Amino acid sequence: MNPLTSRRLLHLDNISQVVDSLSPTTAVSGSGSAAFRRPCSPDTRAHVDSYMVVTIIVLFTAFFFMGLFSMYIRRSTTAAANEEGGLDPAAVKSLPLVAYAKEEMMMVEECPICLSEFEEGETVKLIPYCGHVFHSNCVDTWLALHVTCPLCRSDQLFKIV
Repeated sequence: MNPLTSRRLLHLDNISQVVDSLSPTTAVSGSGSAAFRRPCSPDTRAHVDSYMVVTIIVLFTAFFFMGLFSMYIRRSTTAAANEEGGLDPAAVKSLPLVAYAKEEMMMVEECPICLSEFEEGETVKLIPYCGHVFHSNCVDTWLALHVTCPLCRSDQLFKIV
């Protein structure tokens, strides 16, 4: 009876017969007689599969801990940035407001923060030390979070008298 066409459940003894009948064999030339061997025995396949499972588990664990570490770093830097804060609101309010004039602003045509163009006569905020101009709302929002000029990153905003 052919083990492949049998409908009865295979026992452990019959499994090796089925595997032998299914796996390809290769001829190895020996001392004049043809000997047959299987290229991949069931033990070797189980050994390779266990290496693959261990490798997948190690990679999954490494990616998991890298994700946890990146979330930890992100939260700690966000917390530090929130503690630092920006410029004092009174200092932001004390920045001078000027009317935009293209001739006086040395070819500055757009707000470096929002990238929209200034209109002639529009009220803009000037940082006295570096001379950069911005929309009032844009620079107020920036300075609430940072203590530097958005364009040149200078931490000195006011001229020393």
